[in-house]
Amino acid sequence: MKMRSVLCLVGLLAVMVASEKRYLMDDGWKFSLDSGGGSGFGPECKADAFPIDLNDKQCQGLSQVGAQTEDECARSCCNSETCEVYQWCNTTNCMPSKMTACWVGAMKNCGKGAGWVSKGRNVAPTPPSPGGGCHDPRCTPQFDDSAWRTVDVPHDFVVEGNFSSTGDKSHGYLPYNKGWYRKHFVVPTGLSPSDTIYLEFDGTQANTVVYLNGVNLGGHASGYTPYRFRLDGSNSSLKMSGENVLVVFVDATHPDGWWYDGGGIYRHVWLTTQSSVHVMPWGLYTPAVVTSTIYRHKESQQLRAESASVKPQVELESAAAEATAVTVLAEVFDSTGTPIGKSTVSGSVPGGGNTTLQLPDIVVEDAALWHVGTLNGPEQPLYTTRVTVSAGSTVLDVTNTTFGIRQTNWSADTGFWLNGERVKILGNANHQDFAGVGVAVPDVLQAHRIAKLQEMNSNGWRTAHNVPTKALLEAGDRMGFLFWDENHRNGQDSECEILIRRDRNHPCVIIWSLCNEVLCNTADITGDMRRLKTLIKSLDPWGGRVVSANNNGVNGADTPLDLQGFDYNTNNYDAWHSRAPNIPAISSETSSAVSDRDTLANDQANGRVSGYDDKAHGNTVPWGQSAEGAWGGGRAVKQPRNSDPQFHRRGVDVDRMGLCVKESLLAPVFTGVADSLTFSTLQTRANQHLMLGRTSIPTLASLTKRASPRYSMTLSRENPAFFTNANVGCPHGATHRIGSTGIRPGSVNQLPLSSTYSHTGTGHRRKRSISGRSPTPTRLNCSSMARVLVEPPRRSTRILSGIRSRLSRARSLPTPT
Repeated sequence: MKMRSVLCLVGLLAVMVASEKRYLMDDGWKFSLDSGGGSGFGPECKADAFPIDLNDKQCQGLSQVGAQTEDECARSCCNSETCEVYQWCNTTNCMPSKMTACWVGAMKNCGKGAGWVSKGRNVAPTPPSPGGGCHDPRCTPQFDDSAWRTVDVPHDFVVEGNFSSTGDKSHGYLPYNKGWYRKHFVVPTGLSPSDTIYLEFDGTQANTVVYLNGVNLGGHASGYTPYRFRLDGSNSSLKMSGENVLVVFVDATHPDGWWYDGGGIYRHVWLTTQSSVHVMPWGLYTPAVVTSTIYRHKESQQLRAESASVKPQVELESAAAEATAVTVLAEVFDSTGTPIGKSTVSGSVPGGGNTTLQLPDIVVEDAALWHVGTLNGPEQPLYTTRVTVSAGSTVLDVTNTTFGIRQTNWSADTGFWLNGERVKILGNANHQDFAGVGVAVPDVLQAHRIAKLQEMNSNGWRTAHNVPTKALLEAGDRMGFLFWDENHRNGQDSECEILIRRDRNHPCVIIWSLCNEVLCNTADITGDMRRLKTLIKSLDPWGGRVVSANNNGVNGADTPLDLQGFDYNTNNYDAWHSRAPNIPAISSETSSAVSDRDTLANDQANGRVSGYDDKAHGNTVPWGQSAEGAWGGGRAVKQPRNSDPQFHRRGVDVDRMGLCVKESLLAPVFTGVADSLTFSTLQTRANQHLMLGRTSIPTLASLTKRASPRYSMTLSRENPAFFTNANVGCPHGATHRIGSTGIRPGSVNQLPLSSTYSHTGTGHRRKRSISGRSPTPTRLNCSSMARVLVEPPRRSTRILSGIRSRLSRARSLPTPT
């Protein structure tokens, strides 16, 4: 017997109003992998599959596929229903450093492109058109899916697969696939055929076709943006009584990025009902502008503004045949629910059309300001705007949104300012997947991810490289975390518009990003960027956000960006800043390092890498830095001192959003409160580091050449210190524990925390010492005795403010100097 589910009503303020209800459709889906899945590239192409020769030409607007050979690239296109051209490159003529690249898509805007191997076909097979029937028994209502597995969404079927040595490395060695989802449901009681009904998907990865009762509703090709289908009307296939069968086919065999994309219905699904006249999706815009002095409250130390203005704007749409005269009421409430103010406006919504109404400003006196939060700190002061749309005495729609009041500024000389105070951005460029669940990350984990970043004193997140899930930004609003919100591709106006409309009320969003690296490439890169920037400014004129991108090619005096994004190339920061000295810049990506938690040394046999992402361990890509160097915790490797931006005493002090880390770097910071040990060293090698508990604390060998700096730290018996190294002369990855009696390399060492010890090593050009009160120094004739954490010379003391903050568990941002 087929399972039948009744949809679950979500208890939100907006959905409790009779005019609108939202039903969560996440539970009770039947799922099966498509039998044509596997490697994802499909069977061999026919010899005449691509009769058009496009060699040495490059087409714009294509999608990148993780193929490793030209054959795989060709198969990824010829087995797609929509692909017309494939392009392959593995030479420096078309890609730097002989990086392999496969691009597929529609054959348009093709021009000169030396080195590209490219072939096309005039007309690719087309998918079934919306409104038509299905051509596979699995999308018919009568298909027997009782043997299929029952799953709840969000769901990622790619992460459930088996790792394969033939799989694509950049996608985690997990084979791509296709999947079918089927859901049996009945329409909740109380719905009327006169209601406006929408089926809404927050995100499916990637190419998706949706069927309802055997009728094709349409498809969606983007794996990152939400979309919806209208289900009411005379042509609707929705049954108001009896069982409905919703079928979703998801093709994840053509990943759109060079990272792990996943596959499936990986975000929420909703059934929404509204009256014929209602607020459009994301049609309530409530920017708040600080209009007076900012001050710090004496008792709470909270930043406040004497007054601020909320500027409500509402976009309405109508499914009615005739124009409807409406009155719109906007009310603002503080975080306790206390009414703050209100305003009204009247207007008319054309039949079958839409209109935008601007309401009078609402003044907020003594406004609490949204600010950067701290781990376990209080939630942010968020306000709520509730909008009621009425026709006479009849309430047509009620919706609400939260927002924050804050003031942002950017300076080419001093960086980012929030509420009149300079804030140093210590950010991470994070993809959306999470260990164990792939891209189907439960909402509750988003706050956990932010908290783990706050533990290491991070305060920013770049959403690499796509529209993030709503739950992440909602957590950022509550926890006071800064966000760089990234559009997936340059030149795609509709996708960018969805991003801005959906996210423009989030106070945590401080940067709009147009695109990342090659995802910026179009036939007219800067022209498309300028057009998207104009679109963004029209949709978010009062948000106080800058427009940026992670693309070095568009930086400079003529950049279309408000904020230049510096992609790696840290030794060029000074030169790039000097060529556009009046345009702010941010370090948008710098590290690309790899590491595993609780791993002290690389273990190739077991597929483990050191928890410390340094060049010596080989855990940092050739063009990137270690996490330590990326955050200003140490000098960039193999860079002249004068060109290193961390040491530059007269140039730009660069904010950072580009430390590319996964959760593998987010081990807890130690909390020792017992005895203290003081260490000093003259060792200058860069391949050792210190572990406090499970946390790797960077060392700065290159900064110790001119001085003998010291660093003090507090440890406890529950949080011992570990020294690790990989020098020649002692066992690789030897560990030295400060615990209870002598020091022996290559084994666990113990020393009472109330004692200290001394050591003199030999075999180096310089003598190294760790000194203290131990009455019987232990002499070691071994080159691997660990170097410890040090401070840099005095003139560079400010560089390590972020790392010192982590050691002391400071929960406030480093004070800019």
